[in-house]
Amino acid sequence: MAGTVRFETQDAVATLTFDNPAKRNCFTPAMLGELEAAAREIAANPALAVVILQGSGDKAFCAGADFDALTEGGDITAAFGRMEAASARAVAAVADIEIPIVAAIRGACFGGGVQMSLLADIRIAADVARFCIPAVALGIVYPLEAVSKITQLCGPGAAKRLLIGGERIDAAEAKAIGLIEEVVPAAEFDDRVAAFAAHVCEQSGAAARAYKAIIDGFAAGEKAETLAPLQDAAHAQGDIIARLEEVARTRAAKG
Repeated sequence: MAGTVRFETQDAVATLTFDNPAKRNCFTPAMLGELEAAAREIAANPALAVVILQGSGDKAFCAGADFDALTEGGDITAAFGRMEAASARAVAAVADIEIPIVAAIRGACFGGGVQMSLLADIRIAADVARFCIPAVALGIVYPLEAVSKITQLCGPGAAKRLLIGGERIDAAEAKAIGLIEEVVPAAEFDDRVAAFAAHVCEQSGAAARAYKAIIDGFAAGEKAETLAPLQDAAHAQGDIIARLEEVARTRAAKG
């Protein structure tokens, strides 16, 4: 069975599942096209508050590109080009999502899987997760935006170790170097991801979107004065007044 990207919504939570378990949820060009389409649909839906990226099953989040797809038809150069183009379009579509994205990482997160996890705002991993970027062994230079993000999160030394060394690291070490934000015991993983997504849904959507854009702007070196309009726009939506009034009513009811 060919892999697919399943797109589901429940209340204000959108879930994108990389579903190719026979190949550790590796991407095919078709899957990347499905991811692009789903991301654009999410970006256009104002009712959604948070996105979860996950892999199917317990074995892998995503182990990168499907090598069978890279060798189909015998023309590896053409197949590699198609995969790269499809990946670039999918990455751009996910990057355009304004609401918070959570990467729920269980099992193998290799190659292009790490790249996809870097598009998330929060990366939560099960303690059984492991990470590796083996591109160097194939003579491939990782996408530059992903290299920049790894360097930003982990620092130059750790980035060089991951990208030049190509070694596997476990979840604890990934957290220690800043590649992920949280490690959870595997038995508690699904509950923790669901609880975090639900908590995000309870917050002000306007403020959450503004925080995402502002923090990313600061990380990219932008100045506060250029980001201030994002703060003003969030406040202008009126959510702050409604929430303050709700707090006031709650306090008044408690006496």
